[in-house]
Amino acid sequence: MNAEGEVARSKLVIDEDWKTRVEAEKAEMEKRRGSAGQAGQAEESGEAGDSAAPAGPQTQAAQVEAAQVEAAQVEAAQVEADPTGSSSPREPQLPPASIGSLIMMLATQAMLELGQIPDPLQQKRTVRKSAARHYIDTLEVLEEKTKGNLTAEESRYLAAILNELRMAYVQQKG
Repeated sequence: MNAEGEVARSKLVIDEDWKTRVEAEKAEMEKRRGSAGQAGQAEESGEAGDSAAPAGPQTQAAQVEAAQVEAAQVEAAQVEADPTGSSSPREPQLPPASIGSLIMMLATQAMLELGQIPDPLQQKRTVRKSAARHYIDTLEVLEEKTKGNLTAEESRYLAAILNELRMAYVQQKG
C-alpha cells in the first residue's frame, strides 16, 4: 500500500472524557482489589478476622495483577476507540514529519548500505554500493529541488550529510 493509503486509513481519535473513564476504572480496580485482597490474606494467614496482616508477596502479586488488568483495559479502550488498530500502544512514538527527519531517514539507509550501521535483521554489516548510491542520489535530488526553500540550517544540514555520505562511498572498496 502506498503512503497516501496509509495516511487516508489512519485517523486521530480524541476522547474528551478519558480522565473520567480512567478514574472510574481505578475505583473499580480498587474495589475489586480490596475484596479479593482481604479474602486472600484471610485464607493465607488462616485467620479470617485479622485485618492487620502484614503486606507481603500476596499484596505485591495482587498489585502486579491489578496493573496487568488495568493495562489490558486501557488497551481494550484504545481498540474500542480505534477498531482499525492503526495505532498500537506498543508502537514507538514517531517524531513529527520534517525535512530534517526525511534527510536523516535517507541518510540512515545510505549508511546501512555502506556498512556503517549493522543490518538490524541480520545483525551484520554488509556493503551494497549500488543501493547506497541510490540513497545518496535521492538526497542530491532533494537538495536540488528544495534549493531556495530550505532554511539556512536545513541547507547546511543536508550539505553536511551529503558530504559525509559521499566521502564514505568513495572510501568503500569494490
